[in-house]
Amino acid sequence: MKKEKIKRQFSKYASSYNQYASVQKKVAKDLFTVFSRPAGFGVDLGCGTGFVSKYFSQSEILGVDISREMINQYKNAGYQGVLADIEHLPFKRDTFDFAVSSFSLHWVRLDEAFREVYRVLKDKGKFLAAIPVEDSLESFYKLVGLDFTFPSREDVLDGLNSCGFSDVEIELKPYRLTFQSGCDILTFFKKTGTSLERKERNLKKIREIYKRQKPLNTEFKILFFKAVKG
Repeated sequence: MKKEKIKRQFSKYASSYNQYASVQKKVAKDLFTVFSRPAGFGVDLGCGTGFVSKYFSQSEILGVDISREMINQYKNAGYQGVLADIEHLPFKRDTFDFAVSSFSLHWVRLDEAFREVYRVLKDKGKFLAAIPVEDSLESFYKLVGLDFTFPSREDVLDGLNSCGFSDVEIELKPYRLTFQSGCDILTFFKKTGTSLERKERNLKKIREIYKRQKPLNTEFKILFFKAVKG
């Protein structure tokens, strides 16, 4: 999905994101169960409405998001946020003690994003993130007859290593989603801003899904990682 479409989708549904993004909330919380919460001054990449930043004080974190409406929601929660692209961060070199991210890096080019994160981190700065990886939502995409190219575990590790990150730690965890009907499926992806735009969808297939009365089980495969600059 192109960046303009990503901006448009997430801005359109920013007000409903908190209500429907249950798995995103769970993953953000678990990031600091898998790894210890970093200290100092950090940046929340793809901050959304603040699922990760809520675990920090307002003086400890600065949010970045490509969606203006998401940044507005983030600021309304009391945090400082910047409208910016993760692949082109508007900060000087060696600015932050840490960088965190949850459920956002699968929307960007990892090589570009990782280089920018490395650049803005101080020496020995920590990079903690949770990212959906390949084989996520297999049963959902099989149902709709489409696909989304999630990065692989190897893509993430290669990207971190090529940028110079060291001491990389990872953990892979599944997060199950159960939808009771086709309407529930479409509502979740629509209200979290992650649905495909109409012209990219097979409308006949979407109508078929809407009429579905059987439950659907699917899952995200989430890769948690921690890396250190230098």
